[in-house]
Amino acid sequence: MKKIFFVILLNLIFISSFSQITFGVKAGLNTSGITNNSQNLSFSQYRKGLTLGGYSIIGITKNLSLQPELLFSDQGSGKLSMNYITLPFLLKLKTNGFLSLIAGAQYGYLLSSKIMEVSSTELYNSNYTGLILGTELKFNNKIAVDLRFGSSLSDLNNKNYYKKLFSNPFWDPALIDFKPSNLSNKYFSLSLCYRIF
Repeated sequence: MKKIFFVILLNLIFISSFSQITFGVKAGLNTSGITNNSQNLSFSQYRKGLTLGGYSIIGITKNLSLQPELLFSDQGSGKLSMNYITLPFLLKLKTNGFLSLIAGAQYGYLLSSKIMEVSSTELYNSNYTGLILGTELKFNNKIAVDLRFGSSLSDLNNKNYYKKLFSNPFWDPALIDFKPSNLSNKYFSLSLCYRIF
């Protein structure tokens, strides 16, 4: 959690050095799934979840801007629910008066995870890094729609937990060398954005 506050503080310091700044709020839906990288498999079920939070737009040039965000994001797969606080840091390029392209990096902090309402937070890493690609359709100076694809780059599995678990002498010796697969979270997000000022 300290990392989140540190990143937020850096963002605020960085934002304060610019003059062309706007702030807004956004809310929408995620459709997410988890892929098993080592076996190239994916869970058959996708999870629908909520995303909401705030953002700022920092003008660099007429058509180029930075867009840091602070979001709550419900991700996961099937009956696996993973609630994150995410900090996207995006670059936005206007292609015309109403359409923009967005791309950037994202940090996610795991608040909680459940499998069928049973806590599973200890099974997964508390944070991840990822990439975002997307587009924004602007209706007017206040309202826009944001469509993006996000993917984690770091492994979601907490391998230290499994290493400690299977080192227990009461476990089957055949499990001691068990190595959990690398998991990656991928999602599509559609959000309605409202500029406050």
